[in-house]
Amino acid sequence: KLGTMSQKVDRLMSILNTTEEHRVISLCKADLVTQMVGEFPELQGTMGEIYARAQGENINITTPIREYYKPLGPNDSLPTTLTGARVSFFDKLDTLVGFLGVGIKPTGSKDPFALRRSALSIIRLICDSSHDVLDNTKLSWYIETLITSYADQGIALSPKTIENIGAFLMDRLATYVSDKLNIDSDICWQVIEAYNPIESDFRIIQNKIIKLNEIKYLKDRRDNL
Repeated sequence: KLGTMSQKVDRLMSILNTTEEHRVISLCKADLVTQMVGEFPELQGTMGEIYARAQGENINITTPIREYYKPLGPNDSLPTTLTGARVSFFDKLDTLVGFLGVGIKPTGSKDPFALRRSALSIIRLICDSSHDVLDNTKLSWYIETLITSYADQGIALSPKTIENIGAFLMDRLATYVSDKLNIDSDICWQVIEAYNPIESDFRIIQNKIIKLNEIKYLKDRRDNL
């Protein structure tokens, strides 16, 4: 439904900017076809880095090839390089746009395509990374560009794709901030519902949640004196 691997690479080329980013995205999936990764899937990226280094690629290419899978979960480290962070971010965003765009989303505890993990990684790469993965551009522009790329490849996505992605990301953001900072989910949603999810900076939303929680804490203390 979402096209071939080469089509995915082409879509990512449309939103990645630098020569290094284009080189990384053209190479980072190559190790998937090797017997090593076929037998040991946990070596995805790691083997890609090793093969790229043996091929003579420089460290600005080989390190992001290893890092673009990160983060693998809420406690996994983030990419250390800007190229690795951006390729990771947009690879996961493309996955989210594609699956939600054709109506595939997690139901209950079932999430066979790890879409919740992809959404959480997107949020962490915005909120917690030392790099600006969006390059001062709104998330909506990237989503709209990907939707156009899908259409150009003959893959029609739902008219509600943007709306569905926004709702899905906001749900993950509320869960992530609540769990990470031990903040009541009601406080998270009081802030989140005031924002357009794909037009807003998640870092600002997170900081507003923290500030509202501090105000509530001080008010509760004052009321209990």
